[in-house]
Amino acid sequence: MEILRKHNLVDAGAQGFVNFLKGINRFFLKEQVASSSDPVIKQPVYFDDQEPGEKQFCSEFLIKLKPAALDAATTVTDLKNDLTALGVSIIVFSQANKMKIHVHTDQPDAVVQRLLQDGTIIQQKIEDMRFQRNIKINQRAKIAIVTDSIADLPESFKLEHQIHTLSLGLMFGENPYFDKQTIKLNQLDALINDATGYPTSSQPEPRRVANLLEELAENYDSILFITVSDQLSGTFKTVSREAKKLEELGKKITVIDSRLNSGAQGLLVKRAAELVARNKSHEEIVTALKETIPKTKIYVCLDTLDYAVRGGRVSNTVGRVGKMVGLRPIMTLDEKGAGATFSAALSKEGITRKILKLVEKTMATKGIDGYSIVHAENLELALEYQKKLVKIVGKEPEFIAEISSIIAINSVLERLLSVSDQIKEENKWTSCC
Repeated sequence: MEILRKHNLVDAGAQGFVNFLKGINRFFLKEQVASSSDPVIKQPVYFDDQEPGEKQFCSEFLIKLKPAALDAATTVTDLKNDLTALGVSIIVFSQANKMKIHVHTDQPDAVVQRLLQDGTIIQQKIEDMRFQRNIKINQRAKIAIVTDSIADLPESFKLEHQIHTLSLGLMFGENPYFDKQTIKLNQLDALINDATGYPTSSQPEPRRVANLLEELAENYDSILFITVSDQLSGTFKTVSREAKKLEELGKKITVIDSRLNSGAQGLLVKRAAELVARNKSHEEIVTALKETIPKTKIYVCLDTLDYAVRGGRVSNTVGRVGKMVGLRPIMTLDEKGAGATFSAALSKEGITRKILKLVEKTMATKGIDGYSIVHAENLELALEYQKKLVKIVGKEPEFIAEISSIIAINSVLERLLSVSDQIKEENKWTSCC
């Protein structure tokens, strides 16, 4: 493929498919091949040799076919026609009741929705080729900054500063999704309504974490991984275990429990990237971030308690009473990073007044260096807050971004908004959200 040849890159996914098919060919030619318990492919294989162009993601999927989709001749033909509208470099083949798919696309979430018509997803892999190419051509630093997908930060900033992201998982019944990649915020309502149970989040698989860290260790002098609060997810423990294995081999890796999530975690990651850009050492960055965390707060305005109850963040009893009186809570994280209720109001206007008073008090007592706003499909409200906060703080937000799907299923899908500040206190960087 011309765009990969141009930059001396190999499409590992497509190469794997080619190697597999070469093995099948050697089998039929009676050449010696490695033994395997899997049956020989007898079903149709479809290749699309179109160039990948500017498609962003290289995606691979393994699905278990539904009984109705076991007529592979029809299934492959229909699938390849539909995938052609979503991407290029398409390879599809089936073996027994399984089907493997490779496609370059800008819409891995749409690809997943199409695949679910034919079966259940068993495995998936998504690689951001645009991000990889950016680093291959011009790696900006020798310190890798890594975070998980719960950290809300504009994708443009992450691309510019080459911030690596580990997508966490969501489970809808038997089907796994990758946060911010194979599922988007605007799909959640429909998926929740169609699912037999409420979706759950999952910590990353150890092998996927190990693969990411091993790749980074080969290309960077050191790695700094900033995770979502350990009190909210097993991500910190999983990453720490895999990092320790590489540390024992002499690799320099620091895993930091942010004790935060969402926009506040995003501000911490942003701070790390800015320190890297200023040529600070690994140790200096770690020290600065650890000094920042104890003074970092997050405040989340919920328009309803429904999803917080369904996600397990608020008890059923509190949820029932709250809904009866129309309670709208402001949630936060305590000093250990566990969820807590900060305040509440009986109207949207009441929530707004409380948040603005908090910002005004912070400005008067400590000062604010900067702030950010994140939201759940509510850019209009975010922009309203922006106007009000500019008047109080005297500057524009560091960023406005949409929240993670994982944050949404554990708090609210309807009009969530979170405001984040960077506070001055004895010349130390702080944030609250």
